[in-house]
Amino acid sequence: MNTRMSYRYADRSNCRQYTSIVVGGTITWEQIEPYLARQGSFIPGQLGLEDLQQRFALPGGDHPWHQIAPDDITPTEAAPTIGLTGGELAERFGHTRWEADWLVTSAPWKVNVMESALAVDAIPHTYAYDKAWPQMRATRPVARKRATRAK
Repeated sequence: MNTRMSYRYADRSNCRQYTSIVVGGTITWEQIEPYLARQGSFIPGQLGLEDLQQRFALPGGDHPWHQIAPDDITPTEAAPTIGLTGGELAERFGHTRWEADWLVTSAPWKVNVMESALAVDAIPHTYAYDKAWPQMRATRPVARKRATRAK
């Protein structure tokens, strides 16, 4: 028997990301709940799991906290999707001290370097300063009418 564990991330704008992993063996809410921060929060990158805020187009402008609830941990017959067992993951929860600045000081193994298949100079770019400003037509100031009092 394996365990499916789902967790989610919501940024300040309430944009959300969800994921689900399957660990070999069992892990229960009771094993991890004492080690979670308030409201079932944790930082998956510090456990070796995926930080979901990295899926956004412009990651790095928000907090690192993810949420998990008791209903997010269920038994399953599915094959494990990560190389950790339930016991190993529970042990990581127990020995991790949550670092709220994780977003700024991420671990070196989390860095992904991607190189472009095309040379940068091979792609023509059009920038805003290459375009002319739109022509504005001149206008006259509008004369303001004075309010008159009724006698």
